[in-house]
Amino acid sequence: MQMSQNFAAILGHELRNPLQAIATIGEVLERQITDSRMSELAARISVSTRRMSELIDAILKLAQAAGGEHSDIDMRINDQVGQALFEAAREIQDGNPGRRISLNVDINRSACCDIARLQQVVSNLLGNALAHGSPDGTVRFTGFADSAYLVIEVWNAGNPIPADCIGKIFKPFWRSSTGRHRQGLGLGLHLCAEIVRAHRGKISVVSNLINGTTFTARLPLNAQ
Repeated sequence: MQMSQNFAAILGHELRNPLQAIATIGEVLERQITDSRMSELAARISVSTRRMSELIDAILKLAQAAGGEHSDIDMRINDQVGQALFEAAREIQDGNPGRRISLNVDINRSACCDIARLQQVVSNLLGNALAHGSPDGTVRFTGFADSAYLVIEVWNAGNPIPADCIGKIFKPFWRSSTGRHRQGLGLGLHLCAEIVRAHRGKISVVSNLINGTTFTARLPLNAQ
């Protein structure tokens, strides 16, 4: 466990300097570019680097929580949940222009949540779907709210998750051992599960050859 905490600390430290350089370049471009389209892209660089900084902070806080320290989840009433989740999904689309992502967000209710952490859930689930789903297929992101729950769903076509792996995919540092799927540190889905758990919610996955793979996170709107 101590090794994991040390790794997270080193990772956070080493990423901050290049991230700050990217953020500075984005700010300069945003101020100097006159073309509206290019200016919008420069603004997205700034937004994405700010989100990356927030993700580094989240990893460090989750490492602290794993070591028995307090997890600093910032629960607040937010009435812009739908827009925030849409922006996180669009950020993934911008970073993968050759892939098709269908975005369907219909959230007109406020929720008590840590919005930055929920954006992280969206980013990780979409990244997982793009990495493991059919490269020629469409990935579907859906966000909606009923009277009691905020629901986040990500679907992809492609080879299903093997039955003997379903119970392992939310564990830290677990990865598929075959082909192109063996990539990353195996932390993305684990972080999703921890964030959802901190919101008193549940995350699940259903995967088969006929219906594809669907990850679903259900979080109570009034979680405290």
